[in-house]
Parts: sequence; C-alpha cells; structure tokens
Amino acid sequence: MSTHHLVNNAQKGNFEAAVQVFQNYKDSAPEFEKNEKLAVDAFENSVSILQSNFYLNELTISNFKKILDLNIILHQNLTVFIGENGVGKTSLLEAIRKNLMWIAATTRKDNTNGGTIDTKEEVNTFYKDKGAYIDCEFQIGKNYKCKGRVATPPDGVISDLKSELTKYRELGRNFRILNTYQNIDLPLFAFYGIDRIQITGKKSKSSEFGKIEGYDSSLSLNDKTSFDTLIIWLVQQLKLAKEGNTYLQEKNIKNINAKKAIQNVEILFKKIYPELKEIKLIYEDDGKDKVVIELENEQIYLHQFSDGQRVLFGLIGDIARRLLLLNDVSDTPFNGRGMVLIDEIELHLHPSWQQKIILILRESFPNIQFIVTTHSPHVITTVEPECIRSIYIDKETKKFKYDIPTFTKGAESNVVLEDVFDVDPRPTWNIESTDWLKQYTDLVNKDLWDSEKAIALRKKLDAWGKNKETELDKIDIEISLRAFKRSKK
Repeated sequence: MSTHHLVNNAQKGNFEAAVQVFQNYKDSAPEFEKNEKLAVDAFENSVSILQSNFYLNELTISNFKKILDLNIILHQNLTVFIGENGVGKTSLLEAIRKNLMWIAATTRKDNTNGGTIDTKEEVNTFYKDKGAYIDCEFQIGKNYKCKGRVATPPDGVISDLKSELTKYRELGRNFRILNTYQNIDLPLFAFYGIDRIQITGKKSKSSEFGKIEGYDSSLSLNDKTSFDTLIIWLVQQLKLAKEGNTYLQEKNIKNINAKKAIQNVEILFKKIYPELKEIKLIYEDDGKDKVVIELENEQIYLHQFSDGQRVLFGLIGDIARRLLLLNDVSDTPFNGRGMVLIDEIELHLHPSWQQKIILILRESFPNIQFIVTTHSPHVITTVEPECIRSIYIDKETKKFKYDIPTFTKGAESNVVLEDVFDVDPRPTWNIESTDWLKQYTDLVNKDLWDSEKAIALRKKLDAWGKNKETELDKIDIEISLRAFKRSKK
C-alpha cells in the first residue's frame, strides 16, 4: 500500500492503517520522515478509533460440537442466546472465547497462542471428515473490520482448511504498541462459566495486579478462582488505601490509586445494596484479613456470602477489578470497552435479581459488549427484542437457525415464557390440578358447567385455588354469559 493510501485509510478510520502510520512517523520508516508531532497525531487518531467502537459483529460456525452450520449477526451492546437445553448456547460462547484468546494473548506478548479446536472432542462426531472452523468479525471504529478464523482440518484427509490468525495477532500487537508508547485503555476480554461462584481457597496466579494482569485467567474455561482473586485484590487495595507507600514498598506492588479503586467498587456495590456504607478490612484474631461489606444495620463478610451473593458481587466485582487494571490511568475506568461472555447469567439468582442483573451490568459498564446465555424469562423481560437470538434446530432441514422475538422488554414473565420460550406458563406434566382445570374448562365450553361431573370438578378446584387462581374468575364470567344466553332461548 502506498504512503498516500495508507495515510488516507488512517484518516478514514482504518485502525490497522492508523497504527501503521503512527509507527512509520515514530520510527522513520521508508517514505516517512521521523516526525514526533505527526506521530503523536497518528497515535491519538489510533486511540480515538479504538475507543469509539469495538465489538464482535458476526459469528460463523461450521461443524463445531453440535453446531453444523450457523451464522449470527450480534448486537453491538448486548446479545442474549436462548434455546432448549443441548441446542448449543454454551458452545456459542466457547466458540467466541477461542477467538478472543488469540487477541488477548498477543496483547500481552508476541508469539503466544490462543484457543484451538480439539479434533477428538469438539469436531462434530458425524462429520469428522470435514474438520471444523469458527469465524469472527470484529468492528473497530466505523471503517475497520478485523476477521479471523480458528480451525482444525479433518484427520487423515487432505484439506485446505486452516486457522487464519494474522489479523488477531496484528490487533493484539497494535494494542501493545500503542500502550508501550503511552499508557492507553486496553479492552477487556472475559469469560464467566457456570463454576464462577466457587471459593477454592487458592491464591491467584499473581498478587501483583499490574495492568496486564487484567487478562490473567480472564478467558479460562474452568477458572474457579475469580471470587478468591477479587477478595485478595480488595484486601490489597484496602491496605494500600490505609497504609499507602509503606505497604506498597514492603510488598513491591505496582500501585493504582487504591482509594479511588475502592470508591469505584463501592459505587457499583451500592447498586446491589443501596444501604451500603463502606467496604472495609477487619483484622481477625486468626491473623487473616477479612473484607466486610458494612450496611446500615449489619456487616457481611465476603467469604461468607451465599451462592447468589457470590454470583452477583463476584461477577460485577471481577469485571470492575479487571477494568480498573486495564484502564489504570482513566478517570472513568468502567467506561472501558471489551467483550464479556457469561454463561447462564441467572445462575443462583433470586427472580428479583434475575430481573435486574442485565440492567445493572449495562448501566455499570456501558461500553462493554455483553454476550450471555439464559433460560430465565425474568432476564428476558429486561432485554430489547433486537438483542435476543433464539437458537433452534430446524426439524426438516436439521440446520441451526435463530429467531429474533418481537416483544420482550417490559412484558410479563408469563408472556415471555409462553411466546418466547414456547413453554406453557402452567405446568402440564403430571399435575392433578392442571388436569382438573382443563376438564372443567372443556365442560363449560360445552355448556355442561352444571353437570354432575362439572360440579364435582369445581369443588376440587375451589379447594385448590379459590380466590387465588384467576382462571377460575374468568371461567365464572364465561358461565354467566352462557347462562344468560341459555335463559333467552
């Protein structure tokens, strides 16, 4: 590409070209005179492009696990995958994760590998002779798309199928180049699986918590230490906030503004507990430091949280911790960009919190693209229809497809359960009262509400749900109308 075209593409918002122009001016590449001012301008342009937009736009999967062939356009802010058990929702997250791993790994350092497809375990059993691939297309700014592929060729068969990772490596390298020149906000890539609530007692791989440690285990498939790591990090920041440089020097820790970090976390946690006064450190007789959430009338130890509390605080807290590390000089670290994958977002949450979790995450981290799975209608009632992808297998073609519902946000959970999940809100399998109600309704519709059988059924139904079951009230209105018509004959 000529110098003119390169500069022109950079000015039009091509992220790759913008970084190249910056390097050329900084290092005096052929046809570029070393020019610090123009290098600074090109650097600022590169950062501006990155900060303006960065999200996963399109996902294409072939022969990965159960998914034979599927192409999905994702929403730039939030995508929620729904569907029956076994349809492949978790596999979609895992597919995305494998691609993100290459970007995150190269952001840390060169010549580092990311995710791969296991030929024996992850290629569809019935089509092993085809191999498998996962394509991702990322949008950066308005005018640059980064496309890559994680693939595995079929065993024992000559094939041109291969991974295409050059753009991923370049992207991660460009993040690193910019950050080396001047501290920038790095994007977050994180995956939270169904094991995220566990407390293992294990220490995190690093207790230093420098900037690049924001990627530590962030995309690990079976990481069970995120809540432990959050507690360790909170202990460290609370000590730094109290003891300052003394503790910093003793432990040789790369510091961020600890007081500001704790204040930011407290603001987030107040979304869960509005009555929260502060997060503080308590020194116990056993010699262990304990993190405590102090409310108006009680104190709650983080290590004694219930599963639901761990899920809520652990998820929000870990995202916050990583953003504070990766955006270590930003005045608004929670406005950082990136992609966060969450499997079964409703895990261990009370229905009231299922209704809030998406809203809290989007409000707290407005520029993160969340890609999640759920089985919960309560979650869906807070999500715009255009953000939902209902995955299913076409019964005739056996192909994987998806629908986008038309009515979700603000709807009643029962409506979502029936219209979006295609599940009867009333349990129908081996439930005696449901059977009674159906039989009684059928008799009413046949004008037999006063038959001996109907009267007997009504006694049972009244004993079960009188003054509680609204369907009985509707039936009574129907009986009144039918009785009036009968009297006119």
